[in-house]
Amino acid sequence: MNSTDLFLFESAFARDTYQRTIGTPRGVVRTVFNGVTAGEFDPDRQGRHATDVIYVGEFRDIKGADLLVDAVARCVPTASR
Repeated sequence: MNSTDLFLFESAFARDTYQRTIGTPRGVVRTVFNGVTAGEFDPDRQGRHATDVIYVGEFRDIKGADLLVDAVARCVPTASR
């Protein structure tokens, strides 16, 4: 933490996780959001048979990829697994 002047996070989740697990940085803290807007969380309008899933980003726990995989698994009918 003493080796940098800037702590740059892409989300409030990442910033808060860092502060909770490591501590409050002693430097400039900035959160530059990754561009996801509230409208991107609107209900799917393609119907119940839509199957495309796209994940853009690193597969790191802090990114929530594990939550995405679990959520998709819950959407797949048991007979299809």
